[in-house]
Amino acid sequence: MATRAKLKQLKRDWLDDPCWDIYDTEGFEAHQTELTVFQERWERRWERRYQRELQEKSERLGIPGNIELVKYINDLEERIDDLRRLLDRAVGE
Repeated sequence: MATRAKLKQLKRDWLDDPCWDIYDTEGFEAHQTELTVFQERWERRWERRYQRELQEKSERLGIPGNIELVKYINDLEERIDDLRRLLDRAVGE
């Protein structure tokens, strides 16, 4: 069983970069239930924030409730940003 301090550090590390399932972390098997609850709680929080941001953007764009169109616009904006970065690197800026 990991110490409380190590458990807290693991949670902080995961929040900094939640790219893995925290509940599967080696050495923390005895805390799997707690870590599962922790991850699920944060994922729900992030999903609610994401949905709220989509709704707010749809209203700003004058298309209230059209979440699918906002997702499409977001994707296009990300692709434009990626292309700008590639172009900046290509011209040496």
